[in-house]
Amino acid sequence: MTAARYLLDPHDVLIAMDGEGSLGKAAVALADVTTFDSHLARLRLTDPTLTRALALVCFLNSSWGRTQTDGRKSGSTGQTQIAPSDLGQIRIPTDLLASATAVSAKFADTLDHYEPAPQKARRLIAEYSAGLTELLISRGALNLAESVGLRSADELRQLLKLVYPTIRNS
Repeated sequence: MTAARYLLDPHDVLIAMDGEGSLGKAAVALADVTTFDSHLARLRLTDPTLTRALALVCFLNSSWGRTQTDGRKSGSTGQTQIAPSDLGQIRIPTDLLASATAVSAKFADTLDHYEPAPQKARRLIAEYSAGLTELLISRGALNLAESVGLRSADELRQLLKLVYPTIRNS
Protein backbone atom coordinates (compact mmCIF):
# COMPACT_ATOMS: atom_id res chain seq x y z
CA MET A 1 0.00 0.00 0.00
CA THR A 2 1.55 3.30 -1.04
CA ALA A 3 1.11 6.77 0.35
CA ALA A 4 -0.13 7.93 -3.09
CA ARG A 5 -3.33 5.97 -2.45
CA TYR A 6 -4.10 8.36 0.39
CA LEU A 7 -3.34 11.65 -1.38
CA LEU A 8 -6.17 14.12 -1.70
CA ASP A 9 -6.88 16.59 -4.45
CA PRO A 10 -8.46 19.93 -3.64
CA HIS A 11 -12.25 19.60 -3.47
CA ASP A 12 -12.26 15.87 -2.73
CA VAL A 13 -15.07 15.04 -0.31
CA LEU A 14 -14.20 13.06 2.83
CA ILE A 15 -16.69 10.98 4.80
CA ALA A 16 -16.07 9.44 8.23
CA MET A 17 -16.59 5.69 7.84
CA ASP A 18 -16.65 4.67 11.50
CA GLY A 19 -17.11 5.90 15.02
CA GLU A 20 -20.28 6.61 16.92
CA GLY A 21 -21.08 10.31 16.57
CA SER A 22 -18.73 10.99 13.67
CA LEU A 23 -19.84 8.26 11.25
CA GLY A 24 -21.14 9.83 8.04
CA LYS A 25 -19.88 13.35 8.69
CA ALA A 26 -18.44 14.96 5.58
CA ALA A 27 -15.88 17.67 4.79
CA VAL A 28 -14.12 19.14 1.76
CA ALA A 29 -10.35 18.86 1.27
CA LEU A 30 -9.09 22.39 0.69
CA ALA A 31 -5.29 22.02 0.83
CA ASP A 32 -3.18 21.31 -2.24
CA VAL A 33 -1.38 18.27 -0.86
CA THR A 34 -3.02 16.38 1.95
CA THR A 35 -3.42 12.77 2.96
CA PHE A 36 -6.20 10.93 4.76
CA ASP A 37 -6.40 7.68 6.70
CA SER A 38 -8.38 4.48 6.32
CA HIS A 39 -11.16 5.68 8.64
CA LEU A 40 -12.28 8.09 5.93
CA ALA A 41 -13.69 7.55 2.47
CA ARG A 42 -12.67 9.86 -0.34
CA LEU A 43 -15.21 10.86 -2.96
CA ARG A 44 -13.72 12.42 -6.06
CA LEU A 45 -16.32 14.34 -8.02
CA THR A 46 -16.41 14.17 -11.81
CA ASP A 47 -16.70 17.97 -11.78
CA PRO A 48 -14.51 18.81 -8.76
CA THR A 49 -15.36 22.46 -8.22
CA LEU A 50 -15.43 23.86 -4.70
CA THR A 51 -19.04 24.87 -5.27
CA ARG A 52 -20.19 21.34 -6.05
CA ALA A 53 -18.08 19.80 -3.27
CA LEU A 54 -19.49 22.21 -0.68
CA ALA A 55 -23.03 21.55 -1.88
CA LEU A 56 -22.51 17.80 -1.54
CA VAL A 57 -21.02 18.21 1.94
CA CYS A 58 -23.96 20.43 2.97
CA PHE A 59 -26.35 17.69 1.87
CA LEU A 60 -24.38 14.83 3.48
CA ASN A 61 -24.22 16.72 6.80
CA SER A 62 -27.91 17.66 6.66
CA SER A 63 -30.55 15.63 8.49
CA TRP A 64 -31.49 13.97 5.17
CA GLY A 65 -27.93 12.90 4.42
CA ARG A 66 -27.22 11.83 8.00
CA THR A 67 -30.41 9.75 8.07
CA GLN A 68 -29.13 7.80 5.05
CA THR A 69 -25.65 7.17 6.48
CA ASP A 70 -27.03 6.33 9.93
CA GLY A 71 -29.43 3.84 8.31
CA ARG A 72 -26.52 2.00 6.70
CA LYS A 73 -24.30 1.64 9.76
CA SER A 74 -23.47 -1.74 11.22
CA GLY A 75 -21.61 -2.98 14.27
CA SER A 76 -22.00 -2.70 18.00
CA THR A 77 -22.22 0.48 20.03
CA GLY A 78 -18.99 2.46 19.83
CA GLN A 79 -17.73 0.28 16.95
CA THR A 80 -20.19 1.31 14.25
CA GLN A 81 -19.12 1.66 10.65
CA ILE A 82 -20.43 1.87 7.11
CA ALA A 83 -19.01 -0.04 4.18
CA PRO A 84 -17.64 1.81 1.13
CA SER A 85 -20.27 0.05 -1.00
CA ASP A 86 -22.98 1.70 1.14
CA LEU A 87 -21.89 5.14 -0.01
CA GLY A 88 -23.09 4.33 -3.52
CA GLN A 89 -26.57 3.75 -2.12
CA ILE A 90 -26.96 7.28 -0.76
CA ARG A 91 -29.55 9.14 -2.79
CA ILE A 92 -28.53 12.70 -3.62
CA PRO A 93 -31.15 15.05 -5.08
CA THR A 94 -30.00 16.06 -8.56
CA ASP A 95 -31.54 19.51 -8.19
CA LEU A 96 -29.20 20.07 -5.22
CA LEU A 97 -26.12 19.80 -7.38
CA ALA A 98 -27.83 21.69 -10.18
CA SER A 99 -28.33 24.64 -7.84
CA ALA A 100 -25.00 24.09 -6.04
CA THR A 101 -23.75 27.60 -6.69
CA ALA A 102 -26.33 29.27 -4.46
CA VAL A 103 -26.15 26.65 -1.70
CA SER A 104 -22.39 26.50 -1.43
CA ALA A 105 -21.93 30.26 -1.82
CA LYS A 106 -24.01 30.77 1.33
CA PHE A 107 -22.13 27.99 3.11
CA ALA A 108 -18.72 29.37 2.07
CA ASP A 109 -19.78 32.87 3.16
CA THR A 110 -20.80 31.52 6.56
CA LEU A 111 -17.46 29.73 6.93
CA ASP A 112 -15.55 32.84 5.89
CA HIS A 113 -17.22 34.86 8.64
CA TYR A 114 -16.99 32.23 11.36
CA GLU A 115 -14.24 32.58 13.93
CA PRO A 116 -14.25 30.21 16.93
CA ALA A 117 -14.55 32.05 20.25
CA PRO A 118 -11.14 30.94 21.63
CA GLN A 119 -9.39 32.00 18.41
CA LYS A 120 -11.21 35.35 18.44
CA ALA A 121 -10.28 35.92 22.08
CA ARG A 122 -6.59 35.16 21.39
CA ARG A 123 -6.62 37.43 18.34
CA LEU A 124 -8.22 40.33 20.24
CA ILE A 125 -5.86 39.96 23.22
CA ALA A 126 -2.87 39.91 20.86
CA GLU A 127 -4.11 42.93 18.89
CA TYR A 128 -4.89 44.97 22.01
CA SER A 129 -1.63 43.96 23.66
CA ALA A 130 0.38 44.94 20.59
CA GLY A 131 -1.52 48.22 20.26
CA LEU A 132 -1.09 49.09 23.93
CA THR A 133 2.61 48.21 23.88
CA GLU A 134 3.13 50.29 20.74
CA LEU A 135 1.27 53.23 22.33
CA LEU A 136 3.35 52.99 25.53
CA ILE A 137 6.59 52.90 23.51
CA SER A 138 5.54 55.82 21.28
CA ARG A 139 4.68 57.94 24.37
CA GLY A 140 7.96 57.08 26.08
CA ALA A 141 6.27 55.28 28.96
CA LEU A 142 7.91 52.01 28.04
CA ASN A 143 11.45 51.60 26.77
CA LEU A 144 12.16 48.03 25.80
CA ALA A 145 14.90 48.82 23.31
CA GLU A 146 17.72 48.32 25.81
CA SER A 147 16.26 45.35 27.64
CA VAL A 148 15.26 43.19 24.66
CA GLY A 149 17.42 44.60 21.88
CA LEU A 150 14.60 46.17 19.86
CA ARG A 151 15.12 49.46 18.10
CA SER A 152 11.52 50.43 17.29
CA ALA A 153 7.86 49.74 17.88
CA ASP A 154 7.79 48.07 14.45
CA GLU A 155 10.39 45.55 15.60
CA LEU A 156 8.30 44.86 18.69
CA ARG A 157 5.22 44.40 16.53
CA GLN A 158 7.15 41.87 14.39
CA LEU A 159 8.24 40.04 17.55
CA LEU A 160 4.65 39.99 18.82
CA LYS A 161 3.47 38.62 15.46
CA LEU A 162 5.81 35.69 15.96
CA VAL A 163 4.48 35.12 19.47
CA TYR A 164 0.85 35.84 18.54
CA PRO A 165 0.48 34.80 14.86
CA THR A 166 -3.15 35.93 14.69
CA ILE A 167 -2.21 39.65 14.84
CA ARG A 168 -3.53 41.35 11.73
CA ASN A 169 -1.94 44.33 10.05
CA SER A 170 -3.73 47.56 10.89
